[in-house]
Amino acid sequence: MGSKSERKRAHILQTALELFEEKGYGQTTMRAIAKQAGVAQGAAYYYFRSKQELLLEFFSQRGVGSADRAATICAETPLLHERFLRLTRWKLARVVPHRRLFRVLYPRLIAPGSELSPFGAATAAIREREVGAFEILTHDTIPTLNPELQPHLPRLLWMAWMGIVLYWHHDTSPEQARTDKLLERGSQLLAGLLMIAGSAVLGPILEFLQALEGE
Repeated sequence: MGSKSERKRAHILQTALELFEEKGYGQTTMRAIAKQAGVAQGAAYYYFRSKQELLLEFFSQRGVGSADRAATICAETPLLHERFLRLTRWKLARVVPHRRLFRVLYPRLIAPGSELSPFGAATAAIREREVGAFEILTHDTIPTLNPELQPHLPRLLWMAWMGIVLYWHHDTSPEQARTDKLLERGSQLLAGLLMIAGSAVLGPILEFLQALEGE
């Protein structure tokens, strides 16, 4: 169950998430979070210096176990597109219970320069850990990856995952069935793209990716 300190920290975080859902992120203060959690305001600040830290902790927790899950999947299948499908389904299942919260946060997540942007400086450590999980998928695969493509592929897979989350956010189909269909078809597309990865067509694409990383 964890130490008393860990339980209090988890309680403050859970209280904050519930208030964000109910009242909105901008309308919720650290004072309100502390009051609702039944702790002194100083205690709330002891565990989390700001609302931003609270959400960064939430995002970080969503990624816990991704690398271990990726390694397990890799041991079960060498097919990269199947690995991608299974990992993204697992990751999506971890955010589904928080759909309402993501709806509340969405405007801040996509706002240019937002401290909560998945592409920003504040989320860099979380982002790189997630990219690392996708990197695990690219080892010892079928098909064998083009060595020029392999260094770029983990980040491309992570960006594809970001696109899936965005689609899921807007998916109004029952139980977001269209998102699962997108995952299936996307993984099939990945399989097809990997089949031509050794062709001459790949050259300009790699040059484009290298230019992006150099900017």
